[in-house]
Amino acid sequence: PPCVIDAVVRAMTTLGNSGRSAHEESLTASRIIYDAREAAAALFGCPRADHVAFTANSTEALNIAIGGLFSPGDHVISTDCEHNSVLRPLYRLVPADRLGRVRYDDFAALIRPNTRAIVCTHASNLTGNLLDIGRIGRLAHERGLLFVVDASQTAGAAELDMERQNIDVLCFTGHKSLMGPQGTGGLCVRPGVEIRPFKVGGTGVQTYLPQQPREYPTRLEAGTLNGHGIAGLSAAVVITPMLVSLCGWESYDAVTVALASDVLASMLSAYTYYKNKNIDLRRGGLRGRRGHPRDHA
Repeated sequence: PPCVIDAVVRAMTTLGNSGRSAHEESLTASRIIYDAREAAAALFGCPRADHVAFTANSTEALNIAIGGLFSPGDHVISTDCEHNSVLRPLYRLVPADRLGRVRYDDFAALIRPNTRAIVCTHASNLTGNLLDIGRIGRLAHERGLLFVVDASQTAGAAELDMERQNIDVLCFTGHKSLMGPQGTGGLCVRPGVEIRPFKVGGTGVQTYLPQQPREYPTRLEAGTLNGHGIAGLSAAVVITPMLVSLCGWESYDAVTVALASDVLASMLSAYTYYKNKNIDLRRGGLRGRRGHPRDHA
């Protein structure tokens, strides 16, 4: 969207390095980044804005969450609908049927004494199938487990509420349905959840400490942030609530599905459609037989 482009260009021509000085350009960068934290917290139902940490994408956010929460010997339940950002660190899978649907009773059956968490996607990046994360989150908290959600495909496209859906860590990317710049993303962490630092280094604060500061979000944000990208993300994150406030999530979904249906109709002659046709079209999976997607969109 034009407002995102404008925000990035303005940031590149006016902002300093957040947290690295006290001049106006640096302070303005810090304010814009904190505004982005507040906007993301509001969109995702995260109780505290300072528990929103920015990353380059969902892959980095998921690696931070998985690497910082679990240790060798921990048991984690996931699904075979997952992206490699989840699958490659984890090995215990909940099987899905041929249409990509998960049997929710399988989650409870796979819980062991050493199970620490359930980690799963909100929607498959291949089939578009949407998981009932509210149901999975209830089970996780009833059994004393952490619940980590990969919202790469749904942030900005579906309603997310960490408190209502019992999500402990929500990982998102900025460049998909949030319509933000590439190279932006983050994770929202419920207060009380302790994630070990994935990397350590410069922070601009508490520089006398030999260890990474323990306070969020600094704990998870070593090195200079992508301030220009986050400025664009901040502009992008406010778009979805504005649109939803006009019509509600149900109507917003209906418009999105109608647009996706039009695109799908123009592409079916060249593409094979892989998914359950009764499931929301916004996240459908298309596999090309010939040509480039831009030639058929």
